[in-house]
Amino acid sequence: MSEIDYFAMGNWMLGLAFAVSALGALIGLICIRHAGTPDISTRAALGWLTIGAISIGGIGFWLTSLVLLLGFSVSDSPVRYEVGPIAAGLAPATLGCLLGLVLAGNRSQLTRSLAGGAIAALGLVTTVMLGVHAVRVRGTVSVETWPLYFVGVVAVLGFVGALWLTLTYRDSVRARVGAALLAGATVVAAQMLAMSAIEVDIEPGVPVSNGIELFDFAYPAFVVGLLTLAVPIAAVLLAPLRRPFESTLTEETPVGQPG
Repeated sequence: MSEIDYFAMGNWMLGLAFAVSALGALIGLICIRHAGTPDISTRAALGWLTIGAISIGGIGFWLTSLVLLLGFSVSDSPVRYEVGPIAAGLAPATLGCLLGLVLAGNRSQLTRSLAGGAIAALGLVTTVMLGVHAVRVRGTVSVETWPLYFVGVVAVLGFVGALWLTLTYRDSVRARVGAALLAGATVVAAQMLAMSAIEVDIEPGVPVSNGIELFDFAYPAFVVGLLTLAVPIAAVLLAPLRRPFESTLTEETPVGQPG
């Protein structure tokens, strides 16, 4: 019987995946904080939430999923992936996060946090499902159903908790870091549960189905993803500098005189 290895490239990949997911989540959660700034326009708030969704969904969900799939191997067969489902996973990850963040709003309300967390979790589950169903080996691949229920439960609980922490303790750096770590652990746990549902039936005389080696796709995606993350990081770093400057101008302009 063929043996499945989830860490063929080394256990350090688990740490790398967690770090990538937590970093994406942290930047995204900081963007949520900026979206709730008093007197901010609806358009600017939506812009911050979009940047946050790209950070959490694109980096924290999708890219982390690729990193963990790199470690998946089968003893008696090379592993290939269909590029279509892998690439398509970026859309539900990002859009699910965006809709979830919009539903959650910028205040601590349990019902809105539940709704937002559930929608974001649905994006994660969809991305994970597309990834595991893209696996191809020399033979047949099937995915058990029951572990996928746990994927959904873990995803919902993790992201409801992360949103609740972020919105309840808006000005707490510790809360944001804790929420980012919780989100990172949630993504890793969901992906590993989904990968544990994969079953393979190797047929030695059957060629591997058409597909790509994941590294050929994941490496450029990883580089582009980290470069893309520089955009929200720059926005987060520059935003606090701009707002105090505007406040100073407002306070120093005498009433009745042009600014």
